[in-house]
Amino acid sequence: MKKIIITTVVILIAIILLLTILLIDKYKNNSNNDGTQTLLNNDKSLELIVSESGTKNITKITVGDLSNKYDYDIYYFGLESVYVRLADKTVDLKEALLTYKITMEEIIEKAETISGLIYNSVYRDGGSKIYKYETYTIIKKHTLDGNNDVYIGIPEMRLSGESVTGDTD
Repeated sequence: MKKIIITTVVILIAIILLLTILLIDKYKNNSNNDGTQTLLNNDKSLELIVSESGTKNITKITVGDLSNKYDYDIYYFGLESVYVRLADKTVDLKEALLTYKITMEEIIEKAETISGLIYNSVYRDGGSKIYKYETYTIIKKHTLDGNNDVYIGIPEMRLSGESVTGDTD
């Protein structure tokens, strides 16, 4: 009788340890370095919602506290605002990046699977990538001189040499 009780206790302890390890692993895979959880899971879709500004101005969004989080800059081109929809919530992109709800790296990783991708391409400047969608374009620069900036802009946005432009010719 004692053997059965001891065996049962050992099995229960092993099951509890296994479940604890699985939960810790799941939390680590869904957390940022500061311990806050991201809203973007591998099984969740990502959607960017943009509002055009009517001009082809470049607006740097990595200012203030957000500038300390990235070793590159993030810009809007011809856009007034960008919202990100994840986990059934819509959040301003700047706020989502600032509060670790999502990282720019996660957006770039998911760029090829975002619904509505028309095409993507790699430039011969060191590996810059462009992702075109119906309502916006994402350019992740990766140049030989170390420029790793990210641009989110109007559908007509493209790279022309080192510059981002919205010209269609």
